[in-house]
Amino acid sequence: MIENADMISYSRVTGATGSGQLVRSAVSVEIRCTAADPSSAQRWALGATIKDASIVLYVPLDELSGVPVKPLDLVTAVIDGLTAVTYQVVHVITVVKDGGMSHCQVFGKAVG
Repeated sequence: MIENADMISYSRVTGATGSGQLVRSAVSVEIRCTAADPSSAQRWALGATIKDASIVLYVPLDELSGVPVKPLDLVTAVIDGLTAVTYQVVHVITVVKDGGMSHCQVFGKAVG
């Protein structure tokens, strides 16, 4: 797959306040990845799970220290030549392959 974007930060959900507000821990990163529109096959297979997704990022798992992002986390990515956009993660598929190429497919919807 052609890498065409950089993931520049992610904010993991680490808890919630008494009033239900999510608490996040932000990390700045420089991870080269692939950004694409969710395919029709993905939309068919995952249905309502990714109905709000406007992007899927294919992120090398080793770049995330082996811990994929999770739904409700925020990721900020820059597609080559465009401005940064923050996405709320709606679904993640982790693909582990022997010999490398392990990655997570991060489905996100643009926020803010």
